[in-house]
Amino acid sequence: MTEIVIFDIGGVLVPEGNRMEQLQDFLVSHVGEFDRDAFKDAYWNLRDDYDLGQSDSLFWSPVLDAAGIEANGAVIELAAGKDASLNSQIAREPFQLVKDLEASGVPLGILSNAPRQMAEQVRHSDWSSCFSHLLFSSDHGIKKPDAAIYAHVQSQFSGVESPIFHFFDDREINIVGANEAGWNGHLWSSPQQARELLHDLDVLPKNNP
Repeated sequence: MTEIVIFDIGGVLVPEGNRMEQLQDFLVSHVGEFDRDAFKDAYWNLRDDYDLGQSDSLFWSPVLDAAGIEANGAVIELAAGKDASLNSQIAREPFQLVKDLEASGVPLGILSNAPRQMAEQVRHSDWSSCFSHLLFSSDHGIKKPDAAIYAHVQSQFSGVESPIFHFFDDREINIVGANEAGWNGHLWSSPQQARELLHDLDVLPKNNP
């Protein structure tokens, strides 16, 4: 049997923190103040299609319009670029966990609902080299918790003998989808919680702090 660990990105490897505030502050520095609540509501209400591969223009135009920002090409490019950058900056403690797993020879993967530009920034990041496979919803037009996306991940590890998949995500609905796919889904609360769980499961050696 081979233990494989798959991570989500947003809310897991890249904590949510004050990311929305940082994005809005960045835009304010370029376009001036706007309706932040309307921006946030539109951003999350429309996000699903963006994660499925929708273009930057089709997503950001209505988000910016809702906030009272002129949705021209330059502003769309700024918003999309900053959003992707903020969503692809791994935090120190999750990165240490990833590096410890990699050093222990555990195969690693990414499964994330993510728009195209974020996916590209992750692929070109220094930390992505720790993972043998990276799968993003925008590449396939399907997203968690659709059963097909878990099957796509499994197919990437088809050469692994008797794989056992462990999946960390911050959303219960995606954990349920993983469990229904035959994986071991673990709801993420902190890097330390994940580390302790992986120790208990003997995925990460006990002598690894």
